[in-house]
Amino acid sequence: MLINKLHEPNQEPPTVPEPFDSILYDVQSLLHVALSTALETDEPKLFQEMCRVVWCKMVQNLNEFLSHASVDHLTLVLSFDGEGVPMKWPTQRERRTKKDGEQRNVSLQGKSKYRSVLFGTNIIALKIQKYLVERLKRYQFKKIEQLKVVVSGCNVPGEGEHKLFHIAEALHPDQCRHPLVVSEDQDVFVLSFMRLHRYDTLQIYRYGKYYPVTR
Repeated sequence: MLINKLHEPNQEPPTVPEPFDSILYDVQSLLHVALSTALETDEPKLFQEMCRVVWCKMVQNLNEFLSHASVDHLTLVLSFDGEGVPMKWPTQRERRTKKDGEQRNVSLQGKSKYRSVLFGTNIIALKIQKYLVERLKRYQFKKIEQLKVVVSGCNVPGEGEHKLFHIAEALHPDQCRHPLVVSEDQDVFVLSFMRLHRYDTLQIYRYGKYYPVTR
């Protein structure tokens, strides 16, 4: 809500997007949502459930976006957190359990154990990444003739939302002048505002609303 509050404090964010030529999708944020809602406890079944949840949510959103597409050719960038990302969650938890300056060991069980290793090259992200790529190759999206897909996997260093913009700026200028950024992470608002000068228009999709990022 940061950008919306700063620039349009009296207006509700729109529920339909402005014209866009590319979609920058922070898939990493979906991993955390999928893990939080997962019901399975057996590891192989848990991973399969997460794959299905991430795919269903992503393809549901993509179909919604593409129903508003005004061009025949689009670029889709998918990004996962890679190596070098600070282990924020487990590090914070350990810091908060310090007593009298002494570091205490934190036992991670259940979902907490998996949540703590969702950064960098890990079995969960690799499985979901492979699952998504295989299905995207076969899936037929409506209202679009060509969808060029670029994936920055968990084996590529850097934080997911940062990598989205790095890839977008490395593409041919005609491919990404009006990006639609998709993320559950609120940090993407600050990143978008900082990089706004590189694009003609830029908007963010979060929780069913579209937030135009304006100067």
